[in-house]
Amino acid sequence: MEVVRKAIKIKMSAICFRGNRCFRASAVRSFCSDPAFSNSAGSQSSSSSNHNNNDNNNNNNNNDGQQRIWEMAVPQQIMIYKRSIIGNLHKKQNDEALKWWKRLCECGKPDPRFCVEIFRAIAKVNPPGEGESNAALKQLFESWRWQVDKFGVGMSAKCYNAIIVSVAEIDPDCAVKYFQMMKDNKKLKTNKMTYGGLISGFAKHGDCDRAIEYHNLMQLDGIAPNAHTFSMVLSALS
Repeated sequence: MEVVRKAIKIKMSAICFRGNRCFRASAVRSFCSDPAFSNSAGSQSSSSSNHNNNDNNNNNNNNDGQQRIWEMAVPQQIMIYKRSIIGNLHKKQNDEALKWWKRLCECGKPDPRFCVEIFRAIAKVNPPGEGESNAALKQLFESWRWQVDKFGVGMSAKCYNAIIVSVAEIDPDCAVKYFQMMKDNKKLKTNKMTYGGLISGFAKHGDCDRAIEYHNLMQLDGIAPNAHTFSMVLSALS
């Protein structure tokens, strides 16, 4: 196995993460097809087997060695993809982030926690602005919602909350659309953050009637308001 470990170390050295730039070598994708790795893995497997094994057994050993190498490499590859997505979103390079997202999806469906990180990263570097910037932000959220729904594990309550809280500050009516999507999904449950984002959004836009409306809906949904919720309703009334 020492030869296999050294081979993996050489291949993984082709991938490095420096600052905000990620360099990815095609070596990772060629793990299972590289003859050098096949031979090294196969030699280790065959050395521990009987010398009278036929060619079919040797081929099986080679395949097992390739699989072990791939299983050890994939977690590192996924970690680099995730860092690249978040890093590019922080730099407002959405097209580059989408490229890395597609590569990540090729390895399997991204986990729910990482999907939440995506929406939080978008909200962090795109504060509410005016006019075109707000329209671009809403479009950015919608494009990633579509990506997560189609290629990811689907939108979770935390993903919707991250969008609602951010979008409600610039367009509460648009945030209501995501609220309705959340309600239509029977697997998801609204919470204080969901309603708090909507109430805060309507309060900031001076729409006290809608703020009170969602405050009442919150209680009908079995969620007890807290001091922060009451303060937002009072700010809408003032």
